[in-house]
Amino acid sequence: MLLTLTRDAPRPDCQEGILNVGGSRYYTMERPWKDNHAGISCVLPGLFDLLPHVIEHGALLGLKCYVLSNPDLGVFPEPPANYTGSNAVRVAILIHPANWAFQLLGCIAPGKARGILTPKNGMAQPAVLQSDIAFDEIMGMLGVGVMGHQLLIQ
Repeated sequence: MLLTLTRDAPRPDCQEGILNVGGSRYYTMERPWKDNHAGISCVLPGLFDLLPHVIEHGALLGLKCYVLSNPDLGVFPEPPANYTGSNAVRVAILIHPANWAFQLLGCIAPGKARGILTPKNGMAQPAVLQSDIAFDEIMGMLGVGVMGHQLLIQ
């Protein structure tokens, strides 16, 4: 299946978008564009293979999701051989649930709607809402561990 992500509404603190999956529409939250720097920037536009992935650490430990891959654009599911931490290479760009851009390290969070939420001890910020539900719906359409999906980011 081909998923398409059309980015819109760039902000200094986040990048919002619209994700189409099998005829269903979702909203996305990403880090803002920061010259493709790992951990602080959304990934550059392009066509990516979506590979099955299991998160191995953090709050989402064990979550089955998908990771982006396009070696020609310097995007790898895992660090390539001789990886030196260069910003020209992006590693482990995932699609997973989250509400705010600050919860992401270059990954993409889907949601059912856009809104404003206030994190604990913070100020109200743009967010995607019902991210867990959106993620579960997307995984239901893609299937867990199924190969052959692609994501076009424009």
